[in-house]
Amino acid sequence: MKRTHKGTFQESSTRTERAQPEPLSGEKTIYESIASTFSDFFSLLGGSSDVLRQSLTAIMLSIATDVFAGVLLHGAEETLALLPGLIVLVPAAIGMRGNIFSSMGSRLGSALHLGAVDRLSLDDRTVKNNIYAPLSLSIIFSVLSAFIAKAVLLLAGFPSISVFSLVLISFIGGMISSILLLIITFGISFQSYRRGWDPDNLTSPMLSGLGDLFTIPALLIAAEFVIGLGGRTQIAEVFVLSIFILSVLFFFKAGMSREAVAGSYRGIVLQSAPVIAVGLLLDSFAGLFIHIKFENFATLGFLIVMLPAFLEEGGNIGTILASRLGTKLHLGTLDPELTISKEIKKEFFNSYFLAMVIFPVVAVASYFTARILSIPVLPLAQAVYISVFAGLALTTLIIILSFSISVISYKHNLDPDNVTIPLITSTADLVGAFSLLATASLFGII
Repeated sequence: MKRTHKGTFQESSTRTERAQPEPLSGEKTIYESIASTFSDFFSLLGGSSDVLRQSLTAIMLSIATDVFAGVLLHGAEETLALLPGLIVLVPAAIGMRGNIFSSMGSRLGSALHLGAVDRLSLDDRTVKNNIYAPLSLSIIFSVLSAFIAKAVLLLAGFPSISVFSLVLISFIGGMISSILLLIITFGISFQSYRRGWDPDNLTSPMLSGLGDLFTIPALLIAAEFVIGLGGRTQIAEVFVLSIFILSVLFFFKAGMSREAVAGSYRGIVLQSAPVIAVGLLLDSFAGLFIHIKFENFATLGFLIVMLPAFLEEGGNIGTILASRLGTKLHLGTLDPELTISKEIKKEFFNSYFLAMVIFPVVAVASYFTARILSIPVLPLAQAVYISVFAGLALTTLIIILSFSISVISYKHNLDPDNVTIPLITSTADLVGAFSLLATASLFGII
């Protein structure tokens, strides 16, 4: 018998006179095993260099915007106190904007890879569908998110401002940020592709970070506007509800068309709407959790500063993975099976590598930003431990969900670009908030 390169045994008709080998003679030494592990690591690292370089560039920009968004959130404590219940709307609004426009960026990335679109023209059907669908979804779900937030607060027994005040804040803030993000999404997708960068590695992290940066101040502007109106909000309420009804009617009119393919207006909205609704519900519960534990976060302002960046970067790891898997499924370079192939292992490696780089940077950036602004902080090492420990727990769940949802949705003729990202980012918000607070508690911080 002799060992083949695959580790099996076969008969040997020659050299029968040779003595049987020692039982462990074919095993690697500890040194050889370590050397092999490092060799495999650097081989994966080398093969993923472009992915990691492009993703890290986008994520570092995202971290910078997210930390600034955290500073804005920390400075909004007085406004949040004047408008009880508004904090529940914040994660829902941020998550919805990220879901809609990250999915849009992922669709454009797939379309560019497939050659379905090659230039930014308003005459192009793909471009038009990716203008109308995100705006329709933004209008409809800006209004619905306010009702969902109000329902969650009522069920939990917490006081809040009126549902119409929440609707006005959500709609006005949503429209400001949505128009800005629509323009930026087209710009990032087309420019990155023209420069030879993969949009799948860039759009999701950059848009989620910019979504935070634009959405939080947009909501605060809207909140100040509603406070300024006092009780004179009837005209504004009628206007918003009229726009909402017209958007719903426009969708139903388009829905009468038989065109329901994944890239059509009807296909995008029909596939996106249910998962965005589920995402809104998850984000509202994340907001409720933050609302309940807000005093815990507020006792150490550093955690509030770090919160948006931590939640977004956890979601970014999943959205990058989901975008890349979606494109590979569309191109046929990845089989829609729940098996851990070599290609999937490589993608998992990329995600964990990003996590090990990203979460220490989140902690360090938040720490020094808080120090500069005289916000109470933890010792730096402790801040890094908390961010990394909670971040790796979050990343593991996000990787499993991204892979599973992408494959299952594709097998059921749903576009992963429309389905996976909203569920991943919303789950990251809920699980991330819990993970960060639980880890801080574990370390005896709160």
